[in-house]
Amino acid sequence: MSMEILGMRGSPQGNPGVQQSVELTQRMAERRTENQRQRVESQQKVAQGIASSRDEIHKKIQEAVDRMDTYSGSLQKKFKYTINDDIDQVVVKIIDPDTDKVIKELPAAELQKLQARIQEYLGLLIDETI
Repeated sequence: MSMEILGMRGSPQGNPGVQQSVELTQRMAERRTENQRQRVESQQKVAQGIASSRDEIHKKIQEAVDRMDTYSGSLQKKFKYTINDDIDQVVVKIIDPDTDKVIKELPAAELQKLQARIQEYLGLLIDETI
């Protein structure tokens, strides 16, 4: 008789309340796992979308830069348009056509380096973009 009581208390099969608790815990764990999987998939889709959008934007900017470069050839000063990939920004260099020396660079090279360093430090501090 004592073995039956012990068996009922010690085993989930003998106690319907414990069995329900175990099943509920299992369902909750399965839901958590499914929710985590869905979140990861969603984040991966967003990351892929951002990467493809960034590539498209970069391509359009490069096309515009090429057109501006062609147009600037008719002016007295020579302009060179480039994209600084470190800071994702268009850089304009004004060049003396006679000497081929850079007269001015916009934004200034020092500012470009500073902005790149700031972005690098932020990248070290913040691991994820939302």
